[in-house]
Amino acid sequence: STTEAKLGELFGSYNSLNMVSIPKNPRTGLSKGFGLVEMSNKAQAQQAIKRFNNQTWNGKKLQVKFK
Repeated sequence: STTEAKLGELFGSYNSLNMVSIPKNPRTGLSKGFGLVEMSNKAQAQQAIKRFNNQTWNGKKLQVKFK
């Protein structure tokens, strides 16, 4: 039930937020079960990882990684 807008709001407190995407299966149009957040500032990205990793949001446990 999460949307790109909701995910953007969650990470929106970080000014370096560039892109938010929730990939979908092209055949079904359903979410693949994960989202992508791109940030331009590495320090802010690391802060977001510390803040949100293993936290529960919208009834789901977040797993936030740096790639």
